[in-house]
Amino acid sequence: MHQAIVDRLKAQVTALKSVKGAAELAALDNRLTVEPAAFVVWLSDRPRGDGGQVTGHTTQILTSTYSVVLAVRRYADPLGGAMADDIQPLRDAVLIALLGWAPSGCQPFRFAGGEMIGLRDGEVWAQDRWITDTLYRGP
Repeated sequence: MHQAIVDRLKAQVTALKSVKGAAELAALDNRLTVEPAAFVVWLSDRPRGDGGQVTGHTTQILTSTYSVVLAVRRYADPLGGAMADDIQPLRDAVLIALLGWAPSGCQPFRFAGGEMIGLRDGEVWAQDRWITDTLYRGP
């Protein structure tokens, strides 16, 4: 599902110059090289309920949580006073792209909260969390 989210953001949020994954986020040195940027990170899978039996098969609903980390840089504003104004339109565009969108085999995505996670050297970083449910069937 990770790649489906990356592909969706690339197609729907054209203001983003880069959409990558957790490995690329972890590999960043100290500064963004391409921005505005988004990084899609899988955070968790949690079982919902105890599962059950449906027509002889064991079933389990998993709630998956993903983070979309956004980063922008404003060269003329190294202290970051106006950067919240720069990142909010990107957050809104991601909201439009993901809210209610259902990747194959999943329930529609729901917004699960967000926050600023960094502000330094003219860069602002925000993280929004997204959740979806998937029904798994065992043998």
